[in-house]
Amino acid sequence: MVKRFVGLLLLCVLVSACHMKPLTTDVYENRFVVNNDEFIIQKDFVKSAIVETRTDYGIEKTYIYRNEKLKSWLLIVLGYADCRNTFWGEGETFRFMNRKYCLYGYELDWFTDTKFHVVWDRTGHFDPNALKDIPVDIVYYTKVLNPKKGIHVVIISEEDKSLKNRRQSHIDEAERCLRYVEQEED
Repeated sequence: MVKRFVGLLLLCVLVSACHMKPLTTDVYENRFVVNNDEFIIQKDFVKSAIVETRTDYGIEKTYIYRNEKLKSWLLIVLGYADCRNTFWGEGETFRFMNRKYCLYGYELDWFTDTKFHVVWDRTGHFDPNALKDIPVDIVYYTKVLNPKKGIHVVIISEEDKSLKNRRQSHIDEAERCLRYVEQEED
């Protein structure tokens, strides 16, 4: 009886393992996947460059998208740490979009303190100082994927002097250009 129970239990585990997909995280042309959760980047954002930086704690590969109309950027940063990356943020069980942080009226030094290597550039003249000393609003999401890999999605929008509301940028519109794709249940 015990052998039959253990056999059935093992069979159930094997069948459920066959139906599970491995967790993937990758960036494609106008979408990216975080642990099999798919996100669409609206066509207003155009892929501009891919940049790799080497930091004290690992390598970061940054996919840079630009929206000229909204004066906004979307950065997808995949980080590969040399050591255990608890600094990427706690909460591996959180869904990706639940880890949201905001900075308003911030001045950003973009790629100015780190050595970077341009892997791909759409225009042929990537400018690392495009946002230097310009007030911007920032919304970003972060997630630990495993002890050596993490992801950040950063949405940056320049201040627009023609706007008269509390937020002087198009950060809300830029954030709406990132959309979660609902997964179908099997």
